[in-house]
Amino acid sequence: MIEPTGRKYRLPEHRYPRGPASPRSDSTPEEKLLRERLLEVGEYLQALKKRSPGRSTLALRRLLQLVNDYPRAPLLEALRTALAYGLFDLERVERMILRKLAREYFQIHLGHDGDDDE
Repeated sequence: MIEPTGRKYRLPEHRYPRGPASPRSDSTPEEKLLRERLLEVGEYLQALKKRSPGRSTLALRRLLQLVNDYPRAPLLEALRTALAYGLFDLERVERMILRKLAREYFQIHLGHDGDDDE
């Protein structure tokens, strides 16, 4: 029997075989890297994936960029705080990290100690 396909007719033996779809992995390469590098953020990752549209690839890439750019301690503190308050805007999380870094690492002493270079 010949089946109609659009304008042409095709023999059943000439059709592409259809079978079950290939299994789709639930985790992206970015998520795998994040889980390897930061075991402590698993709960935040799950919540971020639920809040992000689609497979959340862009959000996970942005989070991976934060992990690569900033020291571990301020990053983890910011992510714990963000999870506690339900904050998933990664730009705001980055500002929290930068604020913490500014307080701890970039202290400017304006007092004169008597050591003038002049």
